[in-house]
This record gives sequence, C-alpha cells and structure tokens, in this order.
Amino acid sequence: MKIIKESFDLNNEKDYDLGENIYKETYFIFDRKGEVQDIEFPEYDDWDEDYLEYLGCTKEHYQEAIDFIKDIASRIVHYDGYLQLSDNRTWWKIETPDDVYSEGLYDYFNSEVEDAVIEFEARTGADLYGLGRSGRHICVEDTWDNFCNYDYLVDVAEQLENDVVEQVNLWAKENA
Repeated sequence: MKIIKESFDLNNEKDYDLGENIYKETYFIFDRKGEVQDIEFPEYDDWDEDYLEYLGCTKEHYQEAIDFIKDIASRIVHYDGYLQLSDNRTWWKIETPDDVYSEGLYDYFNSEVEDAVIEFEARTGADLYGLGRSGRHICVEDTWDNFCNYDYLVDVAEQLENDVVEQVNLWAKENA
C-alpha cells in the first residue's frame, strides 16, 4: 500500500480511524465513466474537538489524511455504488476456432471464472461482484479497507483474469 506521507500511517490505529471517518463523511462526485471528478471533504473544524484531541490530530495531520484519500481517489472507478476493478470483456479475449464454441467451452470458461472468484476472495478477503450486462463490471464493496487496498485488488483481479484467459485458450486449442 502506498502511503503519501510517513506521518500518516494506516498501521497506526488512530490514523486508520481518522482516515476511515474522513472517508465515510467525504462526498465524491463521479463523471459518467465512474471516475472521480470532484471531492468534498468535511472541514477540520467540523469534527468534535475531543475526538481530534484523542487522535492527536492537528490540522496538518488532517490534511495528510485528506491527501492520502485524494491520491487513491485519483485512480479509482465507481460503478453503481461499488469500486470497479475491471470493465473488461473477458469472453472476447478467448481465441478459439469457430467450431470449438460449444457447451463444453462455455462450461469450462464458467468453471475457470468461478475458481478465479474463489481465489480472489481467498487472497484478498474482499467479496467480488460481477455487475452490469453479463457481469463484466468486476467490483468490490466501497469500504475503507477496499479503498485503501484498491491498487492491490486491481492487480489481483487482473492477474486472475489473465490466468482464466490463458487456461481457457489452452483448453480451446486442445479441444479444437
């Protein structure tokens, strides 16, 4: 995970709590592609003084947390209230002769996708959702943990998708 400033550290319980609470109160404005167009953060002075004192949070430290959120937000894509990891048409990446398109190929493809979903969830601890037509929008819930680990989740999803394509293409060639 990329930390913007060393003084804001997600491994520190109080920093994690601060970041999560800011995130919950932040309003993200998305464009039609689901990319962040603008962000409205709560003001430092809007927080309870006792809470900020408990965290040992100065205005500078608060700004570091906001900078951390802005950095990640610049890379995320939303789809229907979820964090979108992929909008690939995986099926279109299958390279097979026309005569191989059969129930067997579809069954094998679906089996490989199901195995990849199970592997993703086991490796990341995040539930995976296929949304939209044919489930092509691969998403996770919009939570603080998933937001902080967005780049990692995208990498794992991409790696597993490539594995599925490779395995299905191999199966298709062997069964042509």
